[in-house]
Amino acid sequence: LVYMSPLGGATLIVVKPRKNAPVRLAREALESYAHKALAARPMSEGQMRTKLLAKAENPADVDPLLAKLREYGALNDQAFAAQFGALRKQNRSFGAQRVRQELRHRQIDPGLAQETVARLFAAEDERVLIDRFLARKFRGKNLAEWLADPKHFASAFRRLRTAGYSAAHSLAALQHHSKGAVTDLPDADFATDSE
Repeated sequence: LVYMSPLGGATLIVVKPRKNAPVRLAREALESYAHKALAARPMSEGQMRTKLLAKAENPADVDPLLAKLREYGALNDQAFAAQFGALRKQNRSFGAQRVRQELRHRQIDPGLAQETVARLFAAEDERVLIDRFLARKFRGKNLAEWLADPKHFASAFRRLRTAGYSAAHSLAALQHHSKGAVTDLPDADFATDSE
């Protein structure tokens, strides 16, 4: 390719082929890719299907490979959902709504996600989980004084809602910890959950 400058003279421009062009894999290479992907991190069947379809030379190779991985026990959505949900609950202090959302984001069947969340949170009181969350996230602060500021109260409420806790329990816990310092709370319909 030659570029002619308006000032005269010519410049040679070399166009290189794209380095990031998608590489399509044959059946054997696709199986090796699937094993390596699962060795790197666990994933749901939906996530694996998406990855394989993006790499497969022939999309018809994907379903038999997924069946083979299921047969070997390498893909098990129930086990994945249970493990993933338990880790999000324990390590990140997420509530039921957030765990369900994360499972759906990882392409877990909605029924299985709901069943897993129900099993994970069956023996837990959400108010106790909220107290643990507040103690962990605001450990360096005097919570009663900090929540006395309406801006901080609202910030803590948003954090609880983002973490997947119900609005009613979040407001009740924050009111308890602020010792009633914030009196101009939102209307009752604000405290209801949409889910």
